[in-house]
Amino acid sequence: MSATPPRERPTVGGLADFCQPRVLSLVATGIHGAHAVSDIRIADATDTSTPQQDGVVVLMTLPVSRPDEILDLADKEIACGCIGVVLDAPEPPPSLVGGLVERGLTVHRRRRGAGWLQVADAVRAATHRTEPLEGELIGTIPRGDLKGFAEALGEMLGGPVTLEDVDFRVLAFSTKDAAVDTGRDTAILGGRMPEVWRAHLEREGALETLLTSDRTVDITNGPLNARRRLLKSIWDGNRPLGIMWLAEGSTSLSGDVVERLDRAARIAVPHFLHHQEETRDRRADQHRKLRRLLEPGRPLGDELDDLEMTSCHGFALLALRASAGDAAGRTTTRIVESVDLYCLSYAWRTATAAVSSTVYTLIALDGERDRAQIMALATRLAGYLQQHQQVDVAVSVAGPLPDAASIATLRSRCDAVTALQRQRADPVQRILHYRDAFPLVVLDALGETADELDPLNYYKLDRIVRHDDRRGTDYLATLATYLRDSGNVAASAERLGLHHTTLRYRMKRIEELSGLDLDDPDERLFCQFVLRRVAR
Repeated sequence: MSATPPRERPTVGGLADFCQPRVLSLVATGIHGAHAVSDIRIADATDTSTPQQDGVVVLMTLPVSRPDEILDLADKEIACGCIGVVLDAPEPPPSLVGGLVERGLTVHRRRRGAGWLQVADAVRAATHRTEPLEGELIGTIPRGDLKGFAEALGEMLGGPVTLEDVDFRVLAFSTKDAAVDTGRDTAILGGRMPEVWRAHLEREGALETLLTSDRTVDITNGPLNARRRLLKSIWDGNRPLGIMWLAEGSTSLSGDVVERLDRAARIAVPHFLHHQEETRDRRADQHRKLRRLLEPGRPLGDELDDLEMTSCHGFALLALRASAGDAAGRTTTRIVESVDLYCLSYAWRTATAAVSSTVYTLIALDGERDRAQIMALATRLAGYLQQHQQVDVAVSVAGPLPDAASIATLRSRCDAVTALQRQRADPVQRILHYRDAFPLVVLDALGETADELDPLNYYKLDRIVRHDDRRGTDYLATLATYLRDSGNVAASAERLGLHHTTLRYRMKRIEELSGLDLDDPDERLFCQFVLRRVAR
């Protein structure tokens, strides 16, 4: 893949002068001060997969009061092509600046009042300079306005345009001259490229072309009676940002459409970058608000208004947890994104966030959606994650409950069901509602209290334990099986591999040895509860 280089890229030493508005101030120039800037990114100490790209400027959002962490992070970024940093301080400590310059880095500081997103936009505008198409205004669409950008592209390129991310989820589309064919309608209504189109691109080898190069793909034999399509990947250096689809509308596409599409893809870069950052910020804000709602004892603020979940008839909650075999971090992120997309596609009002390795989805209910529909949603979500993300999840469900004050209660109920699904040795449903799990939840809660009292110390049971230890018998297991089968001799004998007469003799011997009265319902219930707990 050979991306067309942006024109007139600034040097890292002169970067501040290229940024409009002025959001940076130069602090010190390193040995690479004359090196051209290729890109900008925000440092993330947890990211170990940063691709190498020479000429990168890194926004160091860590406070300068933690210089050792900044220097350690700088060392990692240098290995990935970093030539300069932007610090978050009006007067960075000289020792920190000196340490960065010794490493060859040029140091800038963020100006007062400039947000990190504004800094990133200004630098990207400087490093991705390109001119709009002749006589048109595509380049002047506000960054991140993908809807406006798609409309402008449709006019400039002469056909309906659809913009998708790298997972082929629809981000925006033009509406003028939009009647094309069933495939485009299906993509827009479903929020992603139809599976029949994905399969077709894969058979044609076009999918690999899109995901590995910036070559334009021309499809004239698409499925669903499709008209001609031109597909073009949008790249930021060596990182794909999305896919641009141009369909042939009511008139044929122009002869120079491929060249115009190439230029449009370069113009698209800052729009996609800004959209990604805004989306990331919006999701992070949504996740923070939902986590606050889930915390017990926290008074309600404006979170529901901000999440657009007011004016509803009640709330339900799903808790999804991947099986132990799945890697926690990346899998949890995929679950959050997939649940958001799925619920949006089917018009559920939801907010989703991860707390540790559990993903919570809060559902605001209208008057027509009941418990059965919530369970159906949970089942479909589990199937969707298994099919499309190859992630096996257990789902616990709680609700509906009538008001926002019960949201923390919903979480505690989901957590109780999740604990059952994770800890019990005997089978528990992978998709389970709190109401159906309630007997097991109560027994578990009682068991936790009983564990503190060490119920096997009950002198009658203790006699059996000590006899098994001395004589090598298995009377305790025999008693547990007999009680679990509700005294059914035939079932217990078959499970234990004993003759009926042998089992009856053994049970008589257990009663004589221990002093238990298994005809006493209280003593029988106590023993059954304790031994079921011990067997877990």
